[in-house]
Formats: sequence, C-alpha cells, structure tokens
Amino acid sequence: MEAQPVSSSAILSVGYDEGSQTLEIVFVSGRSYLYSGVPAVEASLFLQAASKGKYFNAFIRPKYAYTVGTLQTPTRGRAGPTGGQGTPLPGSLAESLAAFRRSQGGD
Repeated sequence: MEAQPVSSSAILSVGYDEGSQTLEIVFVSGRSYLYSGVPAVEASLFLQAASKGKYFNAFIRPKYAYTVGTLQTPTRGRAGPTGGQGTPLPGSLAESLAAFRRSQGGD
C-alpha cells in the first residue's frame, strides 16, 4: 500500500489498497490505523475532502472497524514559526521509517 502525504493539520498521510479495501491513515503523532471494508469511492471522497480531519471524524471513524498499525516517526511538524504547515516530507514515508529504524539500531 503506497501512502501519500496529504494537506492536513491532523493527518500526515493516507494509503489505500483497493483489493483488500483497506484505508491506512497516519496521523501527525505517527500513529497508524488500518480501516477495513472501506469502498474505493469512500477512500476517494476522503482524499478529495477539503478538510481531511472533518471527513474522517464524520464518515470514517464512526463507520469502519480498524486495527492499530505500526508507529511511524512523524517527519512533518505542526505549524512552524511562520504559521505554515511545517516542512514537507523528505522522500517517502517508507524511507523515513527505514531511517528511523536505522537510527534506533535496527536494520
């Protein structure tokens, strides 16, 4: 499942696997949740929503079962000193996670 960064103050990235109908949401805290049984149209509407957090709270969280995924190191801060959304994600989340694991003594 390929996660893509999204513009949100609460959500870092979103990935979707159509075959298994699994929606992965990584929050800025680094916590990852896998929501099962999410139709492709729902995932598409979520990705197109002007406010990902509001859409998530109204249509995803109350409706779909989830499991907790792996903890990921957030690479984008909250609002910076100039009020921006922080720095952009360097590379993919997979690369960031691999770098974090290496820094912690993992492979």
